Amino acid sequence: MSIQCCFKKIVQEPLFVFLFIGGGLFALYDQVADDFEVVLDDNSQIEVTETQINSLAANFEKMFRRAPNTSEIDNMVDEFIRDEVLYREAIAMELDKGDIAVRRRLLQVIDFISEDLVSLAQPQEHELQALLETYPDRYRQADRYSFSQVFINPTRHGDATEQHAAQVLAQLRADDSQYTQLGDNSMLPHRFSDAQAWEVERQLGERFKSDLMAAESGQWIGPIHSRFGKHLIKIDAIDAGGQPSVDEIRDVLIQDLQFEKTLEARDVYYAALRDQYQVRIERDGQWHDAAPNSVATEVVQ
Repeated sequence: MSIQCCFKKIVQEPLFVFLFIGGGLFALYDQVADDFEVVLDDNSQIEVTETQINSLAANFEKMFRRAPNTSEIDNMVDEFIRDEVLYREAIAMELDKGDIAVRRRLLQVIDFISEDLVSLAQPQEHELQALLETYPDRYRQADRYSFSQVFINPTRHGDATEQHAAQVLAQLRADDSQYTQLGDNSMLPHRFSDAQAWEVERQLGERFKSDLMAAESGQWIGPIHSRFGKHLIKIDAIDAGGQPSVDEIRDVLIQDLQFEKTLEARDVYYAALRDQYQVRIERDGQWHDAAPNSVATEVVQ
């Protein structure tokens, strides 16, 4: 067999093809390795502390209402390491830059930092009182109505609706001890207790609310109109709202005060950071220095 035939037979063998391609790739890597050298620096070290592992276990227990077993903890640690590796690689590749979703999330996190500082401080009594006095209209409590009603269904009585309502009204004024047995059936309650005007309007309509607020208390009147039909009503009590005390709305005042302090803390925190930057804005082909802690429209000429 000639040398040429032997060589032809050898190059047709799969093993030879594999070794040839592998050798080519190795040579190519060796040639370009200097241009693509992987440098292991401090960022290549990942440490998973016991505190982090305990936190993973606590989150698992909160979600599944049981403690994780050893295998589940190992899986969570592996997942944590995977996420950390991919996160660091993404940062190294600068994938976070120009991504609006990442930008918004980072802004939220840095806002949370200032919010946490505010939440640590408990509002003082004089601060709550001052807030209540500064915004009296915000906290003024609305009147509350307690009333009874008897429903008259116009669909059932047709043209005789007004006559039937007058007959029922006369019965109620004579003796209303059994008022729940009078009138027509409906899904509405026979009695409303401590209902604010907006609640009445939401359930029965604006016209009913207006007639209710104009009615005298202590006697049966009507019929007045709602979105369902007609009603005979008696106002049992009107609880005048007025200005509450701090103790009556303490939780609301604390929440509002912390919200205002959060906004203030954000502004102060941003102002301190903004002073560290020089900002330039291009307008009409000209660059201008932006005034510190100002809106973008204010530039220093």
